[in-house]
Amino acid sequence: MEKNIGKYGILTYIPKNDLEQYVHKDDVEKLQTKWDNIKLCRAVDFENTFLILYNGDDYFRVTPILFNVKDPQPAFNFGDIVKEKTDLKRQGVIYHVCWHHEKKKVYYLLNINDKKSTKWNFDEDLELIKKNELYRAK
Repeated sequence: MEKNIGKYGILTYIPKNDLEQYVHKDDVEKLQTKWDNIKLCRAVDFENTFLILYNGDDYFRVTPILFNVKDPQPAFNFGDIVKEKTDLKRQGVIYHVCWHHEKKKVYYLLNINDKKSTKWNFDEDLELIKKNELYRAK
């Protein structure tokens, strides 16, 4: 499972009543409230038998069986500063990395001037300005 550190994926859906079997006891309540809003998660580390995931808002620990790596992997990460390649050339910080199930590829949501944009940007729509090392896996 070390091979998944640094990779993005989604969580296998399980009923909220069964979370205790797959989620660290200290993270069950946190995950129950966020389950429906979980986008793509990044595997950042291991703690005992749990995989530590980051979803742009929080960290939580799950059994590795719940984590499904998605390919292609994102070109950008949470916290990266990017610029849109469109005529607007807006610059922002990636606050969500999401998976488009129909297109089977990643899209991003940007925080632009302290406002969370809901415009979907795909890899080809963005240009990297600065990587944010804070959210890198070890």
